[in-house]
Amino acid sequence: MDELTKLQAQSDQLAAAIKSYIKHQRDVESSDQLRANSEANKDLNKAKTLIYASMAKMKTLLGGPVELIQDLARQVEVVACLKWLAEYQILACIPAEGAMSMQDLVDLAGVPEIQLRRIIRLMGTCGFLQEPLPNYVSHTPLSAQFVTNQSLLDAAVFMADLAAPTALQMSTATQRFGGSWHPTETAYSLALSTVQPFGVAIQERPKLGRQWSAYLHAVGLHQEKEIVDMLSQLKWPSLGTAFIVEVGAQSTSMAQHLAKKFPTLHLIVQIDPTRSSTLSHYSLRPSEMINGLARDFTAQLEPESSSRPGSASSRITVTYRSAGMPQPVIDAAVYILHLPVVSMSSPTGAEGMDMVKAELKDYLGILRSSGAILLIPTANLLPKPGSLSDPMLEAVARARDLSMLQLANEGEMEMTELLGIIDTTRDGLGRLVITNQLRSQNGLIVGLTIKYEAYC
Repeated sequence: MDELTKLQAQSDQLAAAIKSYIKHQRDVESSDQLRANSEANKDLNKAKTLIYASMAKMKTLLGGPVELIQDLARQVEVVACLKWLAEYQILACIPAEGAMSMQDLVDLAGVPEIQLRRIIRLMGTCGFLQEPLPNYVSHTPLSAQFVTNQSLLDAAVFMADLAAPTALQMSTATQRFGGSWHPTETAYSLALSTVQPFGVAIQERPKLGRQWSAYLHAVGLHQEKEIVDMLSQLKWPSLGTAFIVEVGAQSTSMAQHLAKKFPTLHLIVQIDPTRSSTLSHYSLRPSEMINGLARDFTAQLEPESSSRPGSASSRITVTYRSAGMPQPVIDAAVYILHLPVVSMSSPTGAEGMDMVKAELKDYLGILRSSGAILLIPTANLLPKPGSLSDPMLEAVARARDLSMLQLANEGEMEMTELLGIIDTTRDGLGRLVITNQLRSQNGLIVGLTIKYEAYC
């Protein structure tokens, strides 16, 4: 297929996706039923994903080296402008409704007018702030969200203050440290001239931890409730009062969500404190990354309702089990296995891979004898190259992974690596097979269901 034919195909797909988006947006606006609204939102998000995918592919078809450099130059300045706007609290000074003169804004914020005007006009080219009248500024729907949602500004500031400077030290880090995986021999340590590992810094500095959490969520990590909603595609009610075991958890958050959503389930949470990534600590507030999930560590068993029969907390039992220890619960219906974060303390993260292999082998006998299902959340895994319809989604995931490497010599497992491990996990009587891939609306695999299959 030649370039013009590809361009025509993407144009047709884009037009169809836009029509679908408009239809579903109207359905959302006109629907007053919660369930109908939820379904319309799913269709709306799917159409939005298709629009972005077509636009990204058209940009690749039309763009060249000059356009790439120009786009990079623009992005560098946009990040710098966001940092400047946050530093001087410019966005909060602009009224939510209506416009104000730039001179009034200069007087209020105490910044040079020549800088303010240039920054506002550059940001206006990407729909962030606008100049409705000459020398007047007002919010756009996009910029207004950065006033009402502090985490968006936190993410932007982290990007400007740490992510970008650290990334630019990557080549120097390679020259200085070669293939070292030590947490103090990183691009981050060079960028900040520090020997304190990034994982320690986010633990000791709450503001930095908050910004890191916001950055993670902004660059593609799902909130745990969203993951649970996606896992709800499984027929949990059909399990009745069966036991569910959550293995390798670091909080009761996921169990709380499942228990509230499915009131007949009983859950055993096996917490493994040794699995924590250096990029995820209990001291981080309020939503932190654990095994690729942005989660609320303040979520505890509900003491005020724990004594009530049938309450969510009364159906949750918390125990402690380290990876590698035999699984004491052998009669559960479902085992939810959280994979360890791949620490690069050894080349290629071999220790993490070996841990995953050992953990899966531990379930061969259990699944064979009980017929139970193994469920592995995979939202943190890197997608198979080229597997997502929107290449930007894969780009965001890989940028996040590279940032983790530059900051702390940690990373995320490739989906292809996990699939390879599952495919080779077997014994003399049978093997593990994937029965279902749970996907989010953007096509990302967020969970795998696995069972034991005997040899014929």
